[in-house]
Amino acid sequence: EVDEHGDDVEDGSGGFDPATKRATKALRPDFTGFAGKFVNLSPHTLLLYWESPNGEGFEIATAAPFQAVGTATFPGHAFYFAPGYDRSQRLQLYIMTADEPVHWYDPVRDDDRLYRSLTVPEREMYHLHLANMDYSRDYLVHSGRPYLGMFPFTERPLHFMHRPEYFGQRLQVTTDETHFVRHPPDASAMTQLTKKNYKERRLGDGKPLLPEYRAPDRLNLTLTALSIRPRVFEIRNFLSPVEVEHILELTTGLRLRKSTTSGDQHHDADATDKTNTRTSTNTWIHRPRTPLVDAVYRRAADVLGLDEALLRDRDRGERR
Repeated sequence: EVDEHGDDVEDGSGGFDPATKRATKALRPDFTGFAGKFVNLSPHTLLLYWESPNGEGFEIATAAPFQAVGTATFPGHAFYFAPGYDRSQRLQLYIMTADEPVHWYDPVRDDDRLYRSLTVPEREMYHLHLANMDYSRDYLVHSGRPYLGMFPFTERPLHFMHRPEYFGQRLQVTTDETHFVRHPPDASAMTQLTKKNYKERRLGDGKPLLPEYRAPDRLNLTLTALSIRPRVFEIRNFLSPVEVEHILELTTGLRLRKSTTSGDQHHDADATDKTNTRTSTNTWIHRPRTPLVDAVYRRAADVLGLDEALLRDRDRGERR
């Protein structure tokens, strides 16, 4: 079977040579989802809605003036912008396709009076988005992929990122945060951490605390690349059976709350939609809950190549 470019295509997970650990044929992914982006090029705050197959609208995010919001989507999904004062008014409807995942709502282009009413900063933002729109077209022509970022480019990522080159590639990571093989019986040793504890978590010799309940030496973990873009890794044995049991015990009595469809940090919590079509239930086990949970966070930081302090909650005004 060949695709529209004449290249061999094989469905499923075949076409992989275990000797070279490289794909021998172009694979057609079963997953057709992609990231959608919606840009509000108006001086007014707008609400983004997902329209269900029966025509009912569910609020997804709040788009501030000249700002973008996004969500995961599939071909055929429908979204629309609506003003906050009249949520039933569909300003513009978008039917999603993988070839066009970015949509702009631009009432300024054909309204000279509205353009003249913009402030200087608003005009600067408007023209920046227009430049981004032009760049996106050029990027698509040269790369064959839609551009989801902003132009001019922002700063490069500040933190380390693993960069796999092919499917099945294995990367090795070593950490001092070894597995717990026995649960500490002393309740005082498993009390909730405080801000002061974070700096005192390690002994004078730099070894993790509670070593008598852990595996000796260091822990070697293997990251297996399942996807290159986006980057997806499989990490087997990241948690020990004792750690899994401990986390499950901590969830006892915790209330699973219905998740919502809100997709931005400025969203009004009281107006967040709960639906039967795009939701689930979840709860949180925060890092300070026990030293064992804290150790899992520290292990995760080592796997990611980050300073573990970056995975700690900050107070208001504290540098992140």
